[in-house]
Amino acid sequence: MCNTTNNRHYIIVVHGMGEQKTSDTAPPVIERIAAARRRKQTSSDSDKQKHSGGVVLPASISEQTVRNDGKGHGWVEFDGIPVDPGEVPDAPFQGIAAEDAYAKNFRFVDLYWQYVLQSDIERYGSSTEAWSTALLNKLRILQQQGKKPAEWVFPMLTSIVNTAIPIKQMMVFRFSQASKMIFDGFLGDVHLYGDYARSRGRAVRQFHVVLDEIMIRDFLYWYWNNAGNTQNQKDLFKIYKPPDFTVLAHSLGSIMSFDALVYAFANDGIRQNKPPRPLKCPSSLPFAGYEYVDKAEETNYSYLKAKLEQVIKHDESNTAFIQALQEGTSVLFHGKNQVQNKGVSTDKLISWKKQIKNFITLGSPIDKFLTLWPENYNHFECDDIRDTLFEPPEKQNRIQHYNFCDEQDPVGHHLEIAMDKTLYQDIFDAKPAGNHDVVFRRYGLPGLAHIMYWKDQELFNGIMDRIIDADSPKPSTQNSFIWNDIFKNSREKALKNAQRWAYFLIPFLAALVSTALVSYGCMADHDLWRFAAFLGALLLWWQPAILTAYKKELDITDDAEGYPWPRWLTTLFARLGKMRPVKGILNRLIYAAIEWRRILIIESEGLNTDENNISMRIAYPNDKTVKTKYQKRLLLISVGWFAFACILYAGLVLLGFPLGFKELFSPAAISGWLPSIIIILRVLFYLAFSYALIRFYIWHLFRHVLNKSTG
Repeated sequence: MCNTTNNRHYIIVVHGMGEQKTSDTAPPVIERIAAARRRKQTSSDSDKQKHSGGVVLPASISEQTVRNDGKGHGWVEFDGIPVDPGEVPDAPFQGIAAEDAYAKNFRFVDLYWQYVLQSDIERYGSSTEAWSTALLNKLRILQQQGKKPAEWVFPMLTSIVNTAIPIKQMMVFRFSQASKMIFDGFLGDVHLYGDYARSRGRAVRQFHVVLDEIMIRDFLYWYWNNAGNTQNQKDLFKIYKPPDFTVLAHSLGSIMSFDALVYAFANDGIRQNKPPRPLKCPSSLPFAGYEYVDKAEETNYSYLKAKLEQVIKHDESNTAFIQALQEGTSVLFHGKNQVQNKGVSTDKLISWKKQIKNFITLGSPIDKFLTLWPENYNHFECDDIRDTLFEPPEKQNRIQHYNFCDEQDPVGHHLEIAMDKTLYQDIFDAKPAGNHDVVFRRYGLPGLAHIMYWKDQELFNGIMDRIIDADSPKPSTQNSFIWNDIFKNSREKALKNAQRWAYFLIPFLAALVSTALVSYGCMADHDLWRFAAFLGALLLWWQPAILTAYKKELDITDDAEGYPWPRWLTTLFARLGKMRPVKGILNRLIYAAIEWRRILIIESEGLNTDENNISMRIAYPNDKTVKTKYQKRLLLISVGWFAFACILYAGLVLLGFPLGFKELFSPAAISGWLPSIIIILRVLFYLAFSYALIRFYIWHLFRHVLNKSTG
């Protein structure tokens, strides 16, 4: 009996930026989807595993996915994660490889492409200082030309230049490996993908090659498992049904996947860079580096070609079908010696791009890339000639695109810019926007929210129920907001956590560091150590811009015309002005925490807070309405800490401690009773007093950043 059901479903997991390993991203996805399939189970074993660290490891995935002596790319399939939700077994998920030849379970593909960036970053990457400054200058030029960027652009890039770069310069002396991982491994990947077109083209080709290979291997696996189970061998290819694909991409991998999916629908002449070239072809096409073929691809091509020829030897009536399968690939068989068609015609063209049902992005910077590197996306501006550049799918076969992001994720974003493009609308279906583009408030940890999607079981439950399993009706046909659970659950807790980190915990940690230095300086017996401690505390907050002054030395002018003082005095004033104090590391951290809180709010803001109107993106109520109330709260907290410091000081006086501040901030001998209590009160006073000053500073920064962000 031949298996003719179309229940094969591949989930393509695409990693983001950073130092990734092969099969490193798929394990948490597999665990979440396995738990989503089994959440209706009531056994204690199932509940225990659902909340545990899981049983799937990168090695157990690679054991199945690595093919052809490590050169090929396959899939992993585990027992107990069925495509059909009605076939969930009672046994707990154990991470055991599936033995069913008919693919009743989801097949997972960990699409690894980090090697492209790793091979290019050392040769072509620029320092964070260089590329962020150049990008900022480029966007300022565009603004002068009347092309005003989004409201978040300049605050974000300025914050990188003013905060991230000084932190990198300080880390490099003591934490060089961590500095390299953060600024080269993470930010460097972003820069390379945006600025070096060949890395982008090679990464897109890797996406296409892997899906080509999965498509071919899927057919081969299906054919040899069915060839002996049907009476009519010659008609076997007629009952073959291609599998479905869901692409689940995170972070930088989402913009790469986006580029790859769009480029898959470019016509063959564009992708293969063959004449004739359209007269008005935009500069962003074709993708540079896309034509590069590495040795692994050549090895895989030869291997798969030989396997397809075995199918023809088994039955020559399959020849036309095999050729259609090859022609339906993006790159793997194009321009190469294909299995020849022996005159048998067929109108059945197989291509994985026609089988992409869902494109799910988590923490995606797609809009950021369209904004920061617009020159890479000129083909989105060619509406008048897009029909000559692209061959989009039929309207009913467009790819369903869903974008999810947490408010505290500095990488993710809404997709207003991308979704507004005509080319995007030709390829993807993201309507209604309220159900397809969702920014929620769940995690509450600034920065770390970017990697917390993998642990969000409730999010994956919704993805399974409302996207992967929801053949009918799709969210595009529904009339209500379907993400109420992930949108509302935990939002108040997450908001409080975000505010706590930005306005309280980070400042309090800064106060602890300052207090430690001040306390040591006050109680040290030697003047040198006392001076060093006080100087260290001061430099953590303010420091002279000596390096900046040195760099600007050549810009100093001796022109003293118009000034009533001598030329040498003008030069002296200019040099002193270049050495004016700048923020220290603690000052920058506090400012960045508050400013990024405002940037993230700006990014996630929207006009629509009515969950009954899903034609627009659903946004949380604008917190500008409570800005005055929150400013007063911050001021009252500052006054409260100052009052607490005064109470501690009064306690020191009552216990016989000298009244003057000269004695307070000195290692004077303590006379009287309970000297240990006095020492403790003294340190607490330093902490309370320094934190009170920091709280007043935060209140000032909050007003400053809020006024700047609201214009």
